[in-house]
Amino acid sequence: MPYKSNCYRNFIRSSRWQRLRARYLATHPLCERCQAQGRVTVACEVHHRQRCHDDPVLQVAWDNLEALCRPCHAPLVNDDRRGYSRAMDADGYFTDPRHPSNRPRRSPMRFGTDATKLAKT
Repeated sequence: MPYKSNCYRNFIRSSRWQRLRARYLATHPLCERCQAQGRVTVACEVHHRQRCHDDPVLQVAWDNLEALCRPCHAPLVNDDRRGYSRAMDADGYFTDPRHPSNRPRRSPMRFGTDATKLAKT
């Protein structure tokens, strides 16, 4: 499945979206995620909270929009493009079960000689 359909790309380039985006940024000038963390950052991106590539009603729904700064928006776009999140827990493990490191291995790992099979001298 392509990252973005042609219909969605045409919508993002349309004057209807540009007007809606400008109106939303005018009413929400600060990044909503930074505000939730107590930081003040100017928003420059409008993000759809719920994926709406094939739903024209959801594309223009005011409740589905979120004003974000670039540092907050970039990971969301990259996660959508990759198909998994790179968020980590406190131990440094990826939390998304779709992340490649959390998928079951197809073949046993081969990193050299197995230490249990070494002959003791």
